[in-house]
Amino acid sequence: MKPTLLDDRMKERILKLIEEGKTMTEVAFFVGISERVLYNWTAKYGDFKEAVLRSRSIADEIVEASLFQRAVGYDCPETKVFFDSQSLTTVKEEITKHYPPDVNAQIHWLNNRDPDRWTNKSEVKHSGKISGDISDKELDQRIMALLSEIKVGADDSNAE
Repeated sequence: MKPTLLDDRMKERILKLIEEGKTMTEVAFFVGISERVLYNWTAKYGDFKEAVLRSRSIADEIVEASLFQRAVGYDCPETKVFFDSQSLTTVKEEITKHYPPDVNAQIHWLNNRDPDRWTNKSEVKHSGKISGDISDKELDQRIMALLSEIKVGADDSNAE
């Protein structure tokens, strides 16, 4: 089989697919080459690699803008079609539909934009000494004592 060449037409097809958000695996499939060939081309041709990175950036910017719109809400023109029973005709009406802000998009945006302030993680700091100098027998005794306390507490609450 004759090797596929990276000509201008092939570059254009590849970059367009990447701008549409396709993965490298999908791009390789759609243009009829192996993924390895695609990665080899990006390694071999610096100008092609830069173009691939720019195309990915374009796709990312489109998604970022869409996520932002979902986070803050937006208005969109829409055509509403209904049937007028009096005139027995179909009527089209241009309206503006409002899409309210989406809390999940806001959380995602903030978590990724400023993770130090908005990440949903709790940090627990331990202050004290951790000692591993306890025997299995002593550990068993402490567990049994705690279980007894829990059982006594449950019996007291049931008595009330």
